[in-house]
Amino acid sequence: MPLEFKLIVDKPVLLKPSSPTERTTLFLSNVDHVVVFMVDTLYFYKGNGETEALAVVDKMKKALENLLVHYHFIAGRLRPSSSEAARLEVDCNSAGVLFAAAKADCSIQDLGDLAYPHPNFRKFLLKIEEAKALPDSPLMTLQVTSFRCGSFSLGVSICHALLDGYSAIHFLKNFASIARGQGLQLHPNPDRTIFKARSPPQPTHDFSSDHFTPATSKQAASSPPPPLRNSLKCTRFEAVAAFLWQARTIAMRTAPLKPSLVFFAVDKVQESLKAVTDEYVRAWNDWWQIWRGVPDLRDGFYLSSWWRFAFHELDFGWGKPLNAGPAPTAVLECVVLLPDAAAVASRNAREAGVRVLITLEPHMMPKFEEIVSSLAFAAAAHPLFMINHF
Repeated sequence: MPLEFKLIVDKPVLLKPSSPTERTTLFLSNVDHVVVFMVDTLYFYKGNGETEALAVVDKMKKALENLLVHYHFIAGRLRPSSSEAARLEVDCNSAGVLFAAAKADCSIQDLGDLAYPHPNFRKFLLKIEEAKALPDSPLMTLQVTSFRCGSFSLGVSICHALLDGYSAIHFLKNFASIARGQGLQLHPNPDRTIFKARSPPQPTHDFSSDHFTPATSKQAASSPPPPLRNSLKCTRFEAVAAFLWQARTIAMRTAPLKPSLVFFAVDKVQESLKAVTDEYVRAWNDWWQIWRGVPDLRDGFYLSSWWRFAFHELDFGWGKPLNAGPAPTAVLECVVLLPDAAAVASRNAREAGVRVLITLEPHMMPKFEEIVSSLAFAAAAHPLFMINHF
């Protein structure tokens, strides 16, 4: 059912550190250079009789300004490196992060089940207008949207090159702690010079042609399964990755055949993970130092595990969120793994399931859902592959 609502967004303002910070530059590693994009997350909070939109906005603005004193690089801007060609760095110039307040003409109940994000949920994120140059682009935006019922949402966008998953959750925990009046919990250390390439670079592998063995979707779906073994030890991630890859590969048969990067057996997933050794990572780092570039994800399958990130614990002073996690994305074949509501409530992931957010072509989704249901039933009935207790 279509979800329609209107939003009135105030004029965005730039928030800067509440006290002076040192003007420095932040080195960005080679890995950082392949993730120069914004990661969007949404947090929905239930209001109470004492929650007023103006009070929420004021508290969030002050808390963020105080937080930026410790995270001054997030208030900075990307710019070409002054010491190395074809490299970016962060100018920690306290230019500020973009903030806006908004009002929705609906209640939070009108949004339906928040665990199933609707594309219109992206309205709760603050859009950055087209920038003519890197120094004009904020590296973080925050939009606080209030609903008619007194509830509100936080839409957070942060440049992935600045924070990975764990540092992002630490940033948000510090944000929430300051908003509650409890101060900084964890002190950030943004220095990443330890990740510099070796000098001189020593690439031991040609990553320009590095990819999984391709196979057509028809081949992948019709290939016989490997012989059953007496036991199969695997992590939850390995089991879920193999399960989803297999379902996605079979679903692709509804579309014209095209190369597939799918490994749908658990042992293949484990084999791939084991290949990423310390030397493999260092070799990639050295290779990128010479050749640069970004991974080619066309016809690929991007899977990211967020189930250990405690987004559902973020309390800014109004209790824990009704729902928290990534915003809807139009990036095809992007999969995010999250704990489901039962896992969060019971605090026992082995007794609950996993929530999968996946973006596929519209014609593939019904087939994918059908396959997931049938494979889950078959796996649960098999005594050697206990996929029912991710």
